[in-house]
Amino acid sequence: EGDLRFQVVGSFRSRLFVLYALSFVLRDDGCPKGRSPVAVHGCDDPRGAKIVSQARNCVQQAAQSPDRCAVCGCDARGQSVKRPVVQGGGIENDESAHAAQPTRAAITRRGNVCKNRRVVNFVLYNGDVYSSADPFATAASVSGDVVDWVGGDEAAQAMGSELIDLCDDFAAPAMITTVDLRSEEATPRDFLAAGIVSVHAIGTDDQLRAFEENAGALRVVGYSLDGTGDRQARVGLPDDRPDAAVYVVLDDLEALNAYIEALADADFKRHAARNGWRVFANVQIPEDFAGPLGQSPLPLTVDPRAFAQPVGALLREGAQVSFASSCEPWEAMRQAIFAPGSTVSGRAAFNCLTRFAERALGNFGGGVIAPGSRADIARWKVENLVVQAADERVAAWSTDPRSGTPGLPDLTPGTPLPELVSLWSAGGPVELDS
Repeated sequence: EGDLRFQVVGSFRSRLFVLYALSFVLRDDGCPKGRSPVAVHGCDDPRGAKIVSQARNCVQQAAQSPDRCAVCGCDARGQSVKRPVVQGGGIENDESAHAAQPTRAAITRRGNVCKNRRVVNFVLYNGDVYSSADPFATAASVSGDVVDWVGGDEAAQAMGSELIDLCDDFAAPAMITTVDLRSEEATPRDFLAAGIVSVHAIGTDDQLRAFEENAGALRVVGYSLDGTGDRQARVGLPDDRPDAAVYVVLDDLEALNAYIEALADADFKRHAARNGWRVFANVQIPEDFAGPLGQSPLPLTVDPRAFAQPVGALLREGAQVSFASSCEPWEAMRQAIFAPGSTVSGRAAFNCLTRFAERALGNFGGGVIAPGSRADIARWKVENLVVQAADERVAAWSTDPRSGTPGLPDLTPGTPLPELVSLWSAGGPVELDS
């Protein structure tokens, strides 16, 4: 009772290690300690995410027994533990699954149906799903505004929810970019049409207001050049030290040098990091600046289309890099990967447009497709997926399943860029211009 059935591939020693670790990690309901069980054990903990990929075959087992969890078959002992149950061939979830850890008697079971249930919105299947939880995922389900499961097609088709056939398309986290409204001419609709669901916008109050009024499904995090609000933008390093989240814009080499010098001041770094400051280097960064910038605690934004930035060196030194890409995120990735002397992999460049951009706001669990993450998903039509880097020996790698490395669209210069098919923002479909 209460066990999590999974298959561990590897040596006998590896199996013993995993079982030993799980004896400390798992509660008797199968979720990591301190986490509430959610659909398909979609705990917002890396350990829970690993459990997802190991438990993908449990749906069929559980469906045979109405007294068991519809996902992993854990015995509920006649009482709900706020996890999915089977009803009429479908899976329904308790809407409080993300709340604090429940007791077994929190909600009583009537037949095989929990009260306060909600239905999984939709399930994507038969595609290539770029997931941090499962590198081999071909399907994912969404409940409300979050992803609650990733795995394989067999389990997905047993869920009984609305099924959306990806037809071998590529599903990936929707992208995030910085926008400088001082010069940007694109509209919010242009960003959505490029697979971007969130922008970090720098502009005057009037510019931000005009942009946000037409944002629609596009989420806008605004930084005011007028110095108002909790998020501000400053051109050049500010002389004062406001207690606000400041986006420092460095438009020339002199301003960049001033910032490098300021990093020697421990009090400055402490104050800036505590208040969520970040830096947009709107200037060519000399490669020998990668070291001090990599030691900075502040996130760094660059535009690989405007300048051949040393992104690889910055990442190697530890810089928290995200991209300003306007409405050309794939082109920005291509420029970062194939710039002269680049050592950036496709995966690292993609992170700069997804999870690293979320981290710049302090959201360390965003920008991914994994249980518990916000359901910002873009569906792309691509010619082929590869594990890519500027080094030809690495760029030639295939997506052999044995590698365990998820592929990304081939961005070799001259190849067609991915074509957006569908977009979901926080679980809701975004209407795209035809």
